[in-house]
Amino acid sequence: MGSICFVINGFFTFLPSTIFANETTTTFNVTIDIAALTYAIGGFMALFAGFKTSPNVTGDVDALEDVSTHVQVQAYRPALLGSKEWIRFSSFSDLRTFYLPNAVFKTGLLQLVSGLVFTISAVAGFLGVIDFTNPENEIYIQAFIEFPLVLGGAHFWLQGAYSWSYNRANGRY
Repeated sequence: MGSICFVINGFFTFLPSTIFANETTTTFNVTIDIAALTYAIGGFMALFAGFKTSPNVTGDVDALEDVSTHVQVQAYRPALLGSKEWIRFSSFSDLRTFYLPNAVFKTGLLQLVSGLVFTISAVAGFLGVIDFTNPENEIYIQAFIEFPLVLGGAHFWLQGAYSWSYNRANGRY
Protein backbone atom coordinates (compact mmCIF):
# COMPACT_ATOMS: atom_id res chain seq x y z
CA MET A 1 0.00 0.00 0.00
CA GLY A 2 2.82 2.42 0.85
CA SER A 3 4.57 1.74 -2.44
CA ILE A 4 1.33 2.35 -4.34
CA CYS A 5 1.09 5.73 -2.59
CA PHE A 6 4.61 6.59 -3.77
CA VAL A 7 3.67 5.68 -7.35
CA ILE A 8 0.60 7.91 -7.11
CA ASN A 9 2.83 10.64 -5.68
CA GLY A 10 5.15 10.40 -8.67
CA PHE A 11 2.18 10.39 -11.04
CA PHE A 12 0.89 13.70 -9.69
CA THR A 13 4.38 15.20 -9.41
CA PHE A 14 5.40 14.66 -13.03
CA LEU A 15 2.09 15.47 -14.70
CA PRO A 16 0.87 19.05 -15.01
CA SER A 17 -1.83 20.20 -12.59
CA THR A 18 -5.06 19.43 -14.38
CA ILE A 19 -7.57 18.24 -11.81
CA PHE A 20 -7.65 20.95 -9.12
CA ALA A 21 -5.64 23.91 -7.82
CA ASN A 22 -2.57 23.14 -5.68
CA GLU A 23 -2.74 19.55 -6.85
CA THR A 24 0.97 18.83 -6.46
CA THR A 25 1.32 20.07 -2.87
CA THR A 26 -1.93 18.46 -1.72
CA THR A 27 -1.30 15.07 -3.29
CA PHE A 28 2.32 15.08 -2.06
CA ASN A 29 1.14 15.48 1.53
CA VAL A 30 -1.68 12.97 1.29
CA THR A 31 0.33 10.24 -0.43
CA ILE A 32 3.38 10.66 1.81
CA ASP A 33 1.20 10.61 4.93
CA ILE A 34 -0.64 7.45 3.89
CA ALA A 35 2.61 5.74 2.87
CA ALA A 36 4.36 6.67 6.13
CA LEU A 37 1.42 5.50 8.20
CA THR A 38 1.24 2.24 6.27
CA TYR A 39 4.96 1.56 6.64
CA ALA A 40 4.96 2.44 10.35
CA ILE A 41 2.01 0.13 11.05
CA GLY A 42 3.66 -2.59 8.96
CA GLY A 43 6.86 -2.15 10.95
CA PHE A 44 5.03 -2.52 14.25
CA MET A 45 3.29 -5.64 12.94
CA ALA A 46 6.55 -7.15 11.66
CA LEU A 47 8.29 -6.41 14.95
CA PHE A 48 5.38 -7.98 16.78
CA ALA A 49 5.74 -11.06 14.56
CA GLY A 50 9.42 -11.21 15.49
CA PHE A 51 8.53 -11.16 19.18
CA LYS A 52 6.00 -13.95 18.65
CA THR A 53 8.83 -16.31 17.76
CA SER A 54 9.55 -18.23 20.92
CA PRO A 55 13.12 -19.30 21.73
CA ASN A 56 11.75 -22.60 23.03
CA VAL A 57 10.01 -23.63 19.80
CA THR A 58 12.27 -25.48 17.35
CA GLY A 59 11.44 -26.66 13.90
CA ASP A 60 12.23 -29.73 11.88
CA VAL A 61 15.50 -30.45 10.15
CA ASP A 62 15.85 -28.21 7.10
CA ALA A 63 15.44 -30.04 3.78
CA LEU A 64 18.74 -28.68 2.43
CA GLU A 65 20.71 -29.71 5.48
CA ASP A 66 22.75 -32.89 5.61
CA VAL A 67 20.46 -35.48 7.21
CA SER A 68 23.43 -37.45 8.58
CA THR A 69 24.12 -34.73 11.16
CA HIS A 70 20.57 -34.79 12.59
CA VAL A 71 20.92 -31.22 13.80
CA GLN A 72 17.74 -29.44 14.79
CA VAL A 73 17.60 -25.92 13.38
CA GLN A 74 15.64 -22.97 14.67
CA ALA A 75 12.62 -22.43 12.44
CA TYR A 76 10.08 -19.62 12.50
CA ARG A 77 7.17 -21.06 14.38
CA PRO A 78 5.15 -18.33 16.04
CA ALA A 79 4.09 -18.91 19.60
CA LEU A 80 0.32 -19.09 19.91
CA LEU A 81 -1.50 -16.57 22.06
CA GLY A 82 -2.07 -18.07 25.50
CA SER A 83 0.43 -20.91 25.09
CA LYS A 84 3.29 -21.36 27.55
CA GLU A 85 5.75 -20.13 24.91
CA TRP A 86 3.89 -16.81 24.56
CA ILE A 87 5.59 -14.00 26.44
CA ARG A 88 4.52 -10.39 26.60
CA PHE A 89 7.89 -8.92 27.52
CA SER A 90 11.14 -10.78 27.26
CA SER A 91 14.22 -10.26 29.36
CA PHE A 92 17.19 -8.32 28.05
CA SER A 93 19.23 -11.52 27.82
CA ASP A 94 16.52 -13.11 25.62
CA LEU A 95 16.49 -9.99 23.48
CA ARG A 96 20.25 -10.11 23.05
CA THR A 97 20.67 -13.87 22.59
CA PHE A 98 17.55 -14.85 20.66
CA TYR A 99 15.64 -11.93 19.17
CA LEU A 100 18.49 -9.80 17.82
CA PRO A 101 20.02 -12.71 15.83
CA ASN A 102 16.52 -13.66 14.57
CA ALA A 103 15.99 -12.62 10.94
CA VAL A 104 12.26 -11.98 11.40
CA PHE A 105 12.94 -9.64 14.32
CA LYS A 106 15.74 -7.80 12.46
CA THR A 107 13.55 -7.30 9.41
CA GLY A 108 10.69 -5.99 11.53
CA LEU A 109 13.01 -3.64 13.39
CA LEU A 110 14.43 -2.25 10.15
CA GLN A 111 10.96 -1.75 8.72
CA LEU A 112 9.79 -0.03 11.91
CA VAL A 113 12.75 2.37 11.85
CA SER A 114 12.10 3.08 8.16
CA GLY A 115 8.43 3.81 8.77
CA LEU A 116 9.22 6.11 11.68
CA VAL A 117 11.81 8.00 9.62
CA PHE A 118 9.21 8.42 6.87
CA THR A 119 6.79 9.72 9.49
CA ILE A 120 9.18 12.61 10.24
CA SER A 121 8.94 13.63 6.61
CA ALA A 122 5.17 13.20 6.59
CA VAL A 123 4.62 15.39 9.65
CA ALA A 124 7.03 18.08 8.44
CA GLY A 125 5.34 18.02 5.03
CA PHE A 126 1.94 19.06 6.39
CA LEU A 127 0.86 22.35 4.91
CA GLY A 128 1.70 25.12 7.35
CA VAL A 129 4.39 23.29 9.36
CA ILE A 130 7.19 24.67 7.19
CA ASP A 131 6.66 27.72 5.01
CA PHE A 132 7.67 26.50 1.55
CA THR A 133 7.51 29.99 0.03
CA ASN A 134 10.23 31.41 2.29
CA PRO A 135 13.69 30.77 0.77
CA GLU A 136 15.26 30.87 4.24
CA ASN A 137 13.44 27.65 5.14
CA GLU A 138 15.26 25.59 2.50
CA ILE A 139 17.51 24.04 5.16
CA TYR A 140 14.42 22.90 7.10
CA ILE A 141 12.89 21.42 3.95
CA GLN A 142 16.08 19.50 3.28
CA ALA A 143 16.55 18.39 6.90
CA PHE A 144 12.98 17.41 7.77
CA ILE A 145 11.44 16.38 4.44
CA GLU A 146 14.03 15.38 1.84
CA PHE A 147 16.65 13.75 4.09
CA PRO A 148 14.14 11.50 5.95
CA LEU A 149 12.72 10.38 2.61
CA VAL A 150 16.16 9.35 1.38
CA LEU A 151 17.14 7.78 4.71
CA GLY A 152 13.85 5.87 4.99
CA GLY A 153 14.22 4.62 1.43
CA ALA A 154 17.76 3.45 2.19
CA HIS A 155 16.46 1.60 5.26
CA PHE A 156 13.81 -0.12 3.14
CA TRP A 157 16.46 -1.11 0.65
CA LEU A 158 18.61 -2.56 3.46
CA GLN A 159 15.62 -4.43 4.88
CA GLY A 160 14.79 -5.91 1.48
CA ALA A 161 18.41 -6.82 0.78
CA TYR A 162 18.76 -8.47 4.19
CA SER A 163 15.56 -10.47 3.73
CA TRP A 164 16.59 -11.52 0.24
CA SER A 165 20.12 -12.56 1.27
CA TYR A 166 18.84 -14.47 4.32
CA ASN A 167 16.27 -16.35 2.27
CA ARG A 168 18.78 -16.94 -0.52
CA ALA A 169 21.30 -18.40 1.92
CA ASN A 170 18.67 -20.73 3.34
CA GLY A 171 17.57 -22.01 -0.07
CA ARG A 172 14.20 -20.29 -0.19
CA TYR A 173 14.89 -18.58 -3.54
